[in-house]
Amino acid sequence: MKKLKVEELIPGMITAEDIYNYNDQLILPKGLVLNEKAISKLQFYAIYQVRIEDEIANTDKPEEIPSESIAELEEVPVEIPAESILVPEALPVNIPVESIAVPEPEPVEIPVESITGMESAPVDIPAEIPSGEAAEPEKPKVKPAPRFEPIKVAPASAMPERKGGFSLPTVSYQDKMKSSQDFQEFKQAFDGEVEDFKVKINEVVLKNAPLDVNILLDDALNLVSQGKQSSFSIFDMLHSIRESDDATYTHCINVGLFCNVFAGWLKLSEEDIKLATLCGLLHDVGKLKVPEGLLKKNGHYTEDEKAAIKAHTREGYLLVKNLDIDSHIKNAILTHHERCDGSGYPFGLSGFRIDPFAKMVAIADVYDAMTSKRTYRNAMSPIQAIEVMQQEGLQKYDVRFIMIFLENVMNTFIGNRVLLSTGEKGDIIFINKDNITRPTIKCQGHFIDLDKEKDIQIVSMLS
Repeated sequence: MKKLKVEELIPGMITAEDIYNYNDQLILPKGLVLNEKAISKLQFYAIYQVRIEDEIANTDKPEEIPSESIAELEEVPVEIPAESILVPEALPVNIPVESIAVPEPEPVEIPVESITGMESAPVDIPAEIPSGEAAEPEKPKVKPAPRFEPIKVAPASAMPERKGGFSLPTVSYQDKMKSSQDFQEFKQAFDGEVEDFKVKINEVVLKNAPLDVNILLDDALNLVSQGKQSSFSIFDMLHSIRESDDATYTHCINVGLFCNVFAGWLKLSEEDIKLATLCGLLHDVGKLKVPEGLLKKNGHYTEDEKAAIKAHTREGYLLVKNLDIDSHIKNAILTHHERCDGSGYPFGLSGFRIDPFAKMVAIADVYDAMTSKRTYRNAMSPIQAIEVMQQEGLQKYDVRFIMIFLENVMNTFIGNRVLLSTGEKGDIIFINKDNITRPTIKCQGHFIDLDKEKDIQIVSMLS
């Protein structure tokens, strides 16, 4: 048995252990004879090294890889008894645990209105969260969870299109951006905001200090304003700021800024854009209650550890439940891991039962998590992340939200240099709306339309 880097693997080698992705989902089983497809799959999931057997299989037809669906990004769902789910006090939406298994009611026509005007339904929750042994409670009457009205989204035809031609630069887009004064000033402001955010949130979590969301919002909007004054997109600049050790705080800032831009793409009102920004900034505040060693663990999680990490949504809600902040923020903290197909947690909600702001945060959260490096895995390239999210989009996310998000993020990559599987380097000059992850690339002296050249792949985005 020996450990090899993925780039050293050749077809015919045999895996000596089960290989899992960062989501703790089985990618390749032990004893599998590797072929080109299997090796490509390891590269796609940013696996560093694998253990293989000493011998090489003597076969002309390597074993086929079992097909699996792309799993949930951060943690694989685990079975948790319903009675162990602690329902927090003063929950801003009526989501009794018993209603999780209730079938979705028949769809009804709902008039589209501004979401800030919606009020959450009241719910009777015990004053204290139970701990230890307790008497068998009386079963309350099962009530359906509320149905949130959808956000009014501008049609795709209203989205701006880029105009003008492109020429192949002698210096890459990323190099040009990183050496610019705009980027240096933005990075300095971003680093200062992360440190300031860390201090303010720790005061709330550790010392029960009051939380002034207006100060947090002003700081984030200053960053957004500075980013908009630059000739580079905020997404491009955030992709280039990935070295912070304060992963949770940096992630919260990223998601807050992504949500701000995302809400603008959706053509929401100014107040709703600010609200979306706050939802993103505070969505993962509960992770400050999870042991740091567990969050940075380099290896597979036990079932108990998975449950402890999943509890961050409830812990985050408990931190803000008594604060005088908008109920949509509380909902986003509690339910940003819910999915439209009912596969999320902690309540298994689906469709209109999920707060629309939580749906927005879910998309920004997953995108940032996939494109960020962790102690246990490499970062996916943004285009790989978009491809995965596109595959899941129709099931797990609100279709109107996910398509606008992915199309606009891809548009931010116009001008970026990429490395192709042919070994050529070129610049993205056109996004195909019918197949957004297969753009047109301009290389030296010729163009490559990836939507037509199916065998050519984008290996990585060059910095």
